[in-house]
Amino acid sequence: MRAGHADAAAPDPLPVRDPAVQPERTDMAWWRTVLAFAVLTLLVWRGAVMTGDPIGFAVAGIATVGWASFGWLARRRTAELRRGRPRPPAVRYAVVAMVPVTVLVPAVAAGVAFTTR
Repeated sequence: MRAGHADAAAPDPLPVRDPAVQPERTDMAWWRTVLAFAVLTLLVWRGAVMTGDPIGFAVAGIATVGWASFGWLARRRTAELRRGRPRPPAVRYAVVAMVPVTVLVPAVAAGVAFTTR
């Protein structure tokens, strides 16, 4: 090559990112979260059954609805990821993800408060 040629001093280009890796990691993260939510829901049900308290059963019902809605959301998002380039999440997805978690935290706190008396 000639001296002063632009290609002679240019570093090697960065490798192209494999687009299949990110969706797979995101998919696994969604389902790991759903699994953790399921474990928490089962623990809430266990506490409700052990105490027999109606408030515990109400908390367990809220936890179950939250887990089911979060699982629905995970299924929708991972299906979009598998199809190719997903659209940015809509506001309704954020609401579906936020409401169960926001409701479940005080519900579990209330369940703990009422079952430890």
